[in-house]
Amino acid sequence: MTDTRRPDPLTAEGDPTWLNPATIKGAIAVAVGLLFLLFPGASVPLIRYGLGGALVFVGASDLWSYFARHDRTQPRYRLIAAVIAVIAGIGLIAWPAQTVRVVEIIFGLYLVLQGINIVIRTINTWEGKPSGFPLLRGLVYIGFGAAMFLVGEFLLSTLLVAGAILAIVAGLIMVGYGAQARTPEEAAALDSAGILAIVVAWLNERDLGSDKRATVANTLYFEAPDLVHKLVSYTVMLGLSVSIATLAILQDSTAVVIGAMLIAPLMTPIMGTAAAIVNGWRGRMVWSLIVVGISVVGAIGVAWVVATWAPALVPAATNSQITSRISPTLLDMGIALAAGAAGAYATVDDRVSASLPGVAIAVALVPPLGVVGVTLTLGMGGDALGAFLLFSTNFVSIILASVVVFVLTGFSPVRHFIEHRGDVINVLGTLVVGGLLIMIPLGLTGAAILNTASDKAAAQEVTQEWLGESSDLEVGPITVGDVVVSIDISGSDDLPAIEELEDALSETLGRAVTLNVEYFKTVRFEYSDSGGLDATDSGSSP
Repeated sequence: MTDTRRPDPLTAEGDPTWLNPATIKGAIAVAVGLLFLLFPGASVPLIRYGLGGALVFVGASDLWSYFARHDRTQPRYRLIAAVIAVIAGIGLIAWPAQTVRVVEIIFGLYLVLQGINIVIRTINTWEGKPSGFPLLRGLVYIGFGAAMFLVGEFLLSTLLVAGAILAIVAGLIMVGYGAQARTPEEAAALDSAGILAIVVAWLNERDLGSDKRATVANTLYFEAPDLVHKLVSYTVMLGLSVSIATLAILQDSTAVVIGAMLIAPLMTPIMGTAAAIVNGWRGRMVWSLIVVGISVVGAIGVAWVVATWAPALVPAATNSQITSRISPTLLDMGIALAAGAAGAYATVDDRVSASLPGVAIAVALVPPLGVVGVTLTLGMGGDALGAFLLFSTNFVSIILASVVVFVLTGFSPVRHFIEHRGDVINVLGTLVVGGLLIMIPLGLTGAAILNTASDKAAAQEVTQEWLGESSDLEVGPITVGDVVVSIDISGSDDLPAIEELEDALSETLGRAVTLNVEYFKTVRFEYSDSGGLDATDSGSSP
């Protein structure tokens, strides 16, 4: 009698057992990551309630074990930790914003103090050859703690998004790797291996080969036999791109700035730095960093010279090419991370190498340096510092994103990382510290911009309610400062009592403000054949 039953996918011989614990876990990880990214309004509260509930449960369990069971063997600090867990859990559920902020401040201060302690202890124990890794660990603690203390909300959001992306990537790897299992034994091995082991095994199989690495390296590094020719070409193109960008900045021309981005060669040594880090090419890394450093100084110098001799056709205060690059935010870091990942992928994959010009446009490297030179000639040191912060953000973010992509694509096999893990960890740790420290001014700038936008929206709404729906008065530009709020109003109706608006704004903004209202009286003109032009004014100024 023939058996017509469908074979079990977990036991079918010769066919991929696509339905196994590895693929199921991977699919769940992908789904969770996508849900968090697509529906943050629902996923963030779920995380808050889940974490708060878990803290309450764990803390209450420890307290019950200590008192109800009369278990006095637990250390006293466990009792304190249990109380703190219960309080923190209840706070996360009932008062999330205040509780998170308190945790950010406490945790940030703890990390800073712990990092300072590690740095001091490491320096005091140096004997001859210094131990760089403990020192680096202390600096990472300090950088992370400072970022948590000063811009904790942005840092937590970044970590949550990064965690969601990591879950998606790891899930896809598990699905792809699990689909290769063909026997129940292989499926069981995948189940017992765990996520980390599967990801490491997948990475071990990724290797573009020595020939591909040599081909890419030839395009990234200035080496013999074409060393002189490459350096000359690079210097010429850098000087021309900076000159074009600076002139475009002076005349506030976006199109010309984009053209300067397309021919700027500065992306090459930055990509070379990232490639050298993950492959353990210490000499190439140092040489690439030297090229980047000299290029930065030279670019600012060229921009200074051009701006000194060329007239500024547009005042700096209203020049969009300047104002858009002197106050970078975390959005600029996000752009640089994405562009760095795209640039690294296009570098190792010939099928998408044509996308590199788009990457050059997406992440501005030369224009911020041009703004630095221009603002320095105008004596605007603060603005020059802001523009240089934008370049530093792009530089660090591009390298960090490129390192990840180079590893995932197999340009740098895992064995290279293991062989040179000391150098790689030290360099990447330094970059992470730099990224954390850069996040602080970016987050503070972003918070200031968001607060200003929120205050303007609130002032707009309050002013509109003050005028009333039946009024023909219209609200114009609104400027909200720390103390003074300026509002332009036009129309023909009488203005309501300004004191009422000032009190309403002070209450809404949460601080005492002084109101400055500019009222532009509207005059209506009517023309008739018999009477000619007649001006009527139906209102009066207050």
